[in-house]
Amino acid sequence: MAIRYDSVLVGALAGELARKLVGCRLEELHFEPETRQVSAVFNGGEQLVWMLHPSAGQVLLLPGALDRKARRARGRGVLRSAAHVADVTAGPDERRIEFHLAPVERSSVDLPLPPCREPDVLMVELHTNQWNALLVSEGVIRAVVW
Repeated sequence: MAIRYDSVLVGALAGELARKLVGCRLEELHFEPETRQVSAVFNGGEQLVWMLHPSAGQVLLLPGALDRKARRARGRGVLRSAAHVADVTAGPDERRIEFHLAPVERSSVDLPLPPCREPDVLMVELHTNQWNALLVSEGVIRAVVW
């Protein structure tokens, strides 16, 4: 059954996702327009899946199922490079959730890079009957599912 999102639920969900995901390394981000899903795969294989179709309307946090080698066969999807989740916020009208994705340096310590560019932003818009996802990089929409 689809969830009806309102401002209170979106704000609470953004807070819960921030507590769970800020600081986590995002390895892959897949936009799947055929199924209207977005799947974010984290370092340990854990997946955050947004089912955006109005008849589905769910967000799922799934444990890691595949090993890293099997996951990497899919590639990074729309993600330019690995990133840390720097913040998760609700938009000003609390009808969208924004994941701020800071690029990471390829090194043994795997630290976030200094702000040499704007973080990418994954936006999930949760309007009453129209749910969308956008990946925005430096002010340009790079991928969309609607």
